[in-house]
Amino acid sequence: IYGKPLLESQWLTYLPPQPPMRILTKDEWPTRGFEFLSFAPMPSPDKQLKHIRLDHVMQYLLGDKLT
Repeated sequence: IYGKPLLESQWLTYLPPQPPMRILTKDEWPTRGFEFLSFAPMPSPDKQLKHIRLDHVMQYLLGDKLT
């Protein structure tokens, strides 16, 4: 995974660990769970999100159910 972690200025390549080949026992399981890196969204060349007309989707899906 290549990206810029949140709250950091440098980009990095992250190779996540492979899952174990067997089910972990209770004693082997991490006490605080697993930690994952949070990455910032990739920069857009337009610097803004494109309008994909979600208002029309919501109108189609919900329609008269809210009236």
